Amino acid sequence: MSALGRVWITGVAALTAAGEGASALGDAVVAGRALTRPSEHGPWSVATLPFDPAATLPELLRRDLDRVGAMLVAAALGAWRDAGLAPAIPPDEDPARTGIVSASAVGAVAAQLDAYARWTAGRPASPRDIVRTAPGLAAAIAANALGALGPAIHLSCGSVSGATALGDAWMRVATGQLDRCLAVASESPIHRAVLTQFAATRILAEGGPDALKPFSPNRCGTQLGEGAAALLLESDAAVRARGATVRGAVLGYGAAADGGAHTVAPDPDGHGAIRAARAALRAAGLGVDEVDLVLLHGTGTTLNDAAEARAYGALFGGCASPPPAAATKPITGHCLGACGALESVIALACLARGVVPPTANLDAVDPALAVPVAAHARSVAARTALVLSAGFGGRNAALLLARA
Repeated sequence: MSALGRVWITGVAALTAAGEGASALGDAVVAGRALTRPSEHGPWSVATLPFDPAATLPELLRRDLDRVGAMLVAAALGAWRDAGLAPAIPPDEDPARTGIVSASAVGAVAAQLDAYARWTAGRPASPRDIVRTAPGLAAAIAANALGALGPAIHLSCGSVSGATALGDAWMRVATGQLDRCLAVASESPIHRAVLTQFAATRILAEGGPDALKPFSPNRCGTQLGEGAAALLLESDAAVRARGATVRGAVLGYGAAADGGAHTVAPDPDGHGAIRAARAALRAAGLGVDEVDLVLLHGTGTTLNDAAEARAYGALFGGCASPPPAAATKPITGHCLGACGALESVIALACLARGVVPPTANLDAVDPALAVPVAAHARSVAARTALVLSAGFGGRNAALLLARA
């Protein structure tokens, strides 16, 4: 790989069950408060936003957005403001050098299902239905609102979508294609049909907020959540030119497939996760002993947690001091395509605060899983964090981040 430029994170935003903003998410994660609640759609708990994301947007924007699109645009505008760029790109810059990469797994499927139900009930189609239900159109709406004339791309690759969007944005800036790229992921899967489909795979935990127990002996499945996160990446030259405040850095990214035949179960030995993590480390030019914190995918399912624990052991088993790890989905719920971006925001918050967050609902670690998660927050002098994501189809992604 040719030499890559330094890529800084200058703006972050998050919309989760903890509320609006990265700070609210960081507070909830460090406190270890499980934020899922019983769903009206069945025997599962879910994590939902405590506010209407569309209400934060101008009418001109929200008329063309479904809920997941409104969340995406709100997160994008939030990261833009956090980076000190509002309302627009500096006038001496070429707007074609700024792009956006968005991501989701199921995306606008809830809006599509609701539109179909209206049509079959005899209500006429709206001329805006095709806009509101088109996958990825929210990225273009966000780009137009920001005045960004570079690529406006949408990715969908299951639960690694958010991590992949961040990795794609990183590569575009690191290789000099863009000066600035916004990575944003959004998901709102809290719909009866979506929950029922996931329940059919037997990966959803039934019960209250304490039912999602990553890495516990009695773990029984995951809980879905809605959320969005955005991270604005800029080149070293762009940061220096405008004197931007730096929130952190993306050091490396890697992606890999398991290569197995099973669509909804991971490689039991975590080979894809291992390859993705090693690729991220190679891109960063760092060794495994230079990872200070690991944010695990940690879905709370029997197979995923076991595979991820084996991958952790293969990666760090030879280290004199293996890095501490945590799983945070009991706070946010499993936000599918948004989780990699959300957990990157969480990683930055943990690095800035010098803390390993607790893994909520954890009474004890399954003795068959040698992974250093804990039920209580711990102080740590950490510079780097490895964020792992995994998804259906044996897809894996890893991001290596650094504190400012």
